[in-house]
Amino acid sequence: MGRTVLPQRNIVQLKIEELRKFRRALRMEDQLLFDRLLTAPSKFISAIAYSNSLDTTSFILLSMILQQQREIEKLKK
Repeated sequence: MGRTVLPQRNIVQLKIEELRKFRRALRMEDQLLFDRLLTAPSKFISAIAYSNSLDTTSFILLSMILQQQREIEKLKK
């Protein structure tokens, strides 16, 4: 019997590919920033998988926000 649900890592990759369509409409300097943001979800894949939610997009966006907050805190120091 095969799997009926894709692993979260695959779902995250599919969602990121969907976001790349949005990226193409951005200015070049914004595309570079967006590319950096898109690296965040892979850092938090364990937490996203643990949530076991069907709404993976929200957790991808939340991971981007968390990464930004991490960078803000680093700059404050």
